[in-house]
Amino acid sequence: MLAEAPSFDATEQVVAAAEPEGLHLRFVRPLIGLEHSVNFPLKPLGPQSEPYAALVSLDEPDLRFVVVPPGVIFRDYVIEIPESDRRLLD
Repeated sequence: MLAEAPSFDATEQVVAAAEPEGLHLRFVRPLIGLEHSVNFPLKPLGPQSEPYAALVSLDEPDLRFVVVPPGVIFRDYVIEIPESDRRLLD
């Protein structure tokens, strides 16, 4: 049985914004090798695929990642954000 996923606020490198269509992630620091892709709305894959979803790049439409909330796999997952990164998220 899968654990209920915790709500997602932000990670060390991501700013999350709620939009009418769902969650939109904007990477404050681009992922290595993907410097031109920083905007990713989170798109559900459908009820049969929950809790999995896709991050689809707005900058490069053919770029997408299948993701799952970390709390589903690691029940005691905790995000630790250094103070220097917290200032980037404000």
